[in-house]
Amino acid sequence: MWLCSPTRSRRSGWLVGASLSLLGALRVYGVQDGYSFLIAWELMSLGGAVMILSERLSVSSGRSVLFMLALLEVGAIAIMLALLLLAQSAGGSMDFVHFPFGRDRHVRRPPACLSARFC
Repeated sequence: MWLCSPTRSRRSGWLVGASLSLLGALRVYGVQDGYSFLIAWELMSLGGAVMILSERLSVSSGRSVLFMLALLEVGAIAIMLALLLLAQSAGGSMDFVHFPFGRDRHVRRPPACLSARFC
């Protein structure tokens, strides 16, 4: 049993899965709206499932992939609900620029923090 490494016989499937996961992770880091974030998240999830499917495991490997995909979809639904709530508070816009996080208008900061970058 080989885990977390490409096997010789199914190396291409593992590499495709790793590539999808990395591309999805890079895309998650660089998106600027909720729609692109969800698409990148699903691409990253799909890559992980492809990597598990390409491993040389027992007959029940399909069950583990389905369980993983089910957990990832539950997480994606939770992220989608969170993004929809943030978009509602941003006036219906899914752009991250309009989301209300980071705008602490009601929080008073000491004067020393106003000039410091890391407060």
